[in-house]
Amino acid sequence: MTIAESPTCKKFCSQLTACANKQYTGRLDIENQTKQKWSLYLSFGRLAWATGGVHPVRRWRRQLARCCPQKKVNNISLRHTDEFECWDYHLMMLWVKREEIDQRSLIAVIRGIVTEVLFDIFQSIEVSPENGDSESGDRHFNSLPNILPGEVTAATFQIKIQAGVRPSNTGILPPSWMLEVESALTLVENAWEKWSLMGLNNCYPNLAPTIDKPEILQKQVSNKVYANLTTAIDGKRTLRDLASILKQDLRTLTLSLLPYLRSGAIGLATIPDLPRPKFILPETPQILSSTSNSPLVACVDDSPAVCRIMGKILRQAGYRFLALNDPVQALPNILKHKPDAIFLDLVMPVANGYEICTQIRRVGSFQEVPIIIITGQDGIIDRVRSKLVGASSFISKPIDPHKILTALENFEIKPL
Repeated sequence: MTIAESPTCKKFCSQLTACANKQYTGRLDIENQTKQKWSLYLSFGRLAWATGGVHPVRRWRRQLARCCPQKKVNNISLRHTDEFECWDYHLMMLWVKREEIDQRSLIAVIRGIVTEVLFDIFQSIEVSPENGDSESGDRHFNSLPNILPGEVTAATFQIKIQAGVRPSNTGILPPSWMLEVESALTLVENAWEKWSLMGLNNCYPNLAPTIDKPEILQKQVSNKVYANLTTAIDGKRTLRDLASILKQDLRTLTLSLLPYLRSGAIGLATIPDLPRPKFILPETPQILSSTSNSPLVACVDDSPAVCRIMGKILRQAGYRFLALNDPVQALPNILKHKPDAIFLDLVMPVANGYEICTQIRRVGSFQEVPIIIITGQDGIIDRVRSKLVGASSFISKPIDPHKILTALENFEIKPL
């Protein structure tokens, strides 16, 4: 029976399509009979994000490595005020706002993750012991009338509906970056049908191949192929991981291993998820300098890397330096420490540079303090708008020591 004929998967697809047609915004939690859980996030009927299953971290790292190989994910800095449902989505949204990842790459990551999750849901439905006929299939899903918050319980699946929930409280990426439900389902239906037709129904892509009987494998392959297989297959990487590393289609890779799986030379084993990236919360702002009477220069930028560069430039020039990574706490710290000049990033989540500049200028004692906007968006509109909110000057990224020091000298702010 192909996916097109499966009443169970048809029922799941119809419920997801109903959410799309009603332009539903919120989270759909799906739990199967083995207590495995997935979450689908929709925004006005479009698929914005997906998570859950056995390897959410491994999946995210794999897709990020495939689409953004230059992006490093260790020791990630987050603000203590950050609130989010999904740490992985939240991080990528921050990277976009900091211009650390491009739109095309992020869209590819989102689509890769969402389609993987949908595929796993499809497979979980299809290999269920109760999916055999129309009657048992219909018991998996009941209708979701009016798409209201609540819970739908069935024989082997439970769906919880949480209206209005987003993967990050900070915001959500544009609708054009999301997936249309119908096209996503079509893509996954086709992928599952091909997987099923090759007899791979019970072969889970999240399992890791292991060499169980090397003596049998040596008889089946040449010495060169055996050496390659023993190098690639170490029991620490799933079929999906291997396909990504070897840049092969998942189905093609799995089919190439099928003869060895059938002979017992290679087995499939469950492996744990990878650890979540280590999050570093920025420390309490400290004034750094060796000369206590030197002018104090503040930098408001949610990127710790930018603040480190700015701090090195200014301290070496003899200034005191105040790094402010949290835009929400920028104004209270500015009022407390009273800097002589402020460098202000334009693009930040929650509170952008325009808003912070406006707030600073509302304080009487800061009417004449130089506020220098720094941004990667060096356009005439940004310059005009910066002037309108009270900015004193405007410099573009990347950070250049000559630009920074010249900007301060132009306002006669010089180290002692």
